[in-house]
Amino acid sequence: MKISIDKKLFTKYPKFTLGFILAKNIENTNLESTKHLLNEIEILTKSVFNRNNIKSHLLISPYKVMQAEFKGSKHFHTSVERLLKKTLSKKSIQTNNSTINIIKYISLKNIIPYGIDDYHKIKKELIFNLATGKEKFSTLKKIKKGAIYYKDAKSTIATKLDYNKKSRTQVKNHTVSALIHFDALPPITKPKLNAILKETKQLLEATTNCTAQIFILDKTKKQVKL
Repeated sequence: MKISIDKKLFTKYPKFTLGFILAKNIENTNLESTKHLLNEIEILTKSVFNRNNIKSHLLISPYKVMQAEFKGSKHFHTSVERLLKKTLSKKSIQTNNSTINIIKYISLKNIIPYGIDDYHKIKKELIFNLATGKEKFSTLKKIKKGAIYYKDAKSTIATKLDYNKKSRTQVKNHTVSALIHFDALPPITKPKLNAILKETKQLLEATTNCTAQIFILDKTKKQVKL
């Protein structure tokens, strides 16, 4: 499989960076330990955030600026903002999937947006690009101009920061291989992103018995073959 970022994306967001983890041979084990870990970060999140300071947070505001063209939208624009909103609403974000629990933990701990897909459900390639406004998310819905989205050889999978996702590549309890990615903008630097990836890799290997590899794509390295 080839994963790439179209160069057009960098004309608008030159410092945008994607960090990836490919986890294979996943076992949905140690579920209670991952729920405990997620519970701890939920408690910490509630002590730091409230509904009024989410978008002004140092690590959230870059994505708010990035999505300025979506003024008037009532929902949050990134996966981590949705996690924050749900946590502050006192709704549990815990799942019965160890991999997803770990990714949510990392996302909240570092305030970084994420995506996760079943690796075996991705068709041939994965391309991240900037929407022109003509691309379709579904039969009746187009992707808003300026939104980052990604697709495979079959169709669009998700819009990134204005976050909508199809169920086709959804990770489930029987998923054995997952492709995880984190979206980074300053002040999250490449070394910081690399540290996040390494911590995630260690937690996944310890809790799901998987084997994982990490890699980063940015303006200097736009594609990788797996």
